[in-house]
Amino acid sequence: MYQILVLLPLGFAAAQHVGREQAETHPVLEWKRCQADNTCETVTGEITVDSNWRWVHRTAGFVSCIEWNQWTDDMYDVDDPNPGLTYAEECAIEGADYERSYGVATKNNTLSQKYRTNIDFSTNYNSRLFLLESRHKYQMFTLLDNELAFDVDLSTVDCGLNSALHFVAMDPDGARPSTLAIGLARSTGPGTVMQRAPEVLGSWGNSNANSYSTSAHVCREDEYYVCEGADDCNGVYLETELRLKRAHCDLPAFEGFPGRSDLDSEYCESLFKVFGDDDYYSELGGSQE
Repeated sequence: MYQILVLLPLGFAAAQHVGREQAETHPVLEWKRCQADNTCETVTGEITVDSNWRWVHRTAGFVSCIEWNQWTDDMYDVDDPNPGLTYAEECAIEGADYERSYGVATKNNTLSQKYRTNIDFSTNYNSRLFLLESRHKYQMFTLLDNELAFDVDLSTVDCGLNSALHFVAMDPDGARPSTLAIGLARSTGPGTVMQRAPEVLGSWGNSNANSYSTSAHVCREDEYYVCEGADDCNGVYLETELRLKRAHCDLPAFEGFPGRSDLDSEYCESLFKVFGDDDYYSELGGSQE
């Protein structure tokens, strides 16, 4: 599966420690920038993996600070007035062994990602990657009046998997605050230490071996901005009392729309009825339960 992801980052407000167990070497990825007269230049970029896929552990040892996408209980003090600062001070984020740990490899202008990678006594699933212009800057693209072309080997993307290309507005350096540890930026690059799932990505293409779809989401603002209030970002809000802030979005209130997303017959059949489409799900045999 070949894909390039460019996602919105979030800078830490406190210095984050750099792990020293795994050196960080960004895989090199080439791509071409062409002009209207068909003259092209080869651009040599780099790839870095999202920090959500990295090992975060205590600076004084090898005990993980995060397990199953949550801070461990011994890391959390309900009376801590600034838990984010505590996490940054007591935890270190490690570099990445891209091919061994994440199944990520590059060769010239080809990027390969494995969905499942067995490593030692555990298994890593999937990876989210960022394209960098250099070690410390994201690659910027101007989509207006330009053509973008990329190939995906769909024969390797099975049903249930999604190969996606994403773009989102951001600063080249990820809007890193001046208080960010320089050592971390030098060690891992911006994409590994600051990221946020945006409320809506500007545009994307999704595909697997069975289908391909594109969609565009019109923005009311040309630049990214901070959401003020629950209604400012299409009803998305945060549960601020949780250790890990969880974003919520109210689903459209269509009559008959299922209240859950379980992939069962009731859910799949109801979708066609709600939107007035032919029930292709049943016509093709349903779930064969």
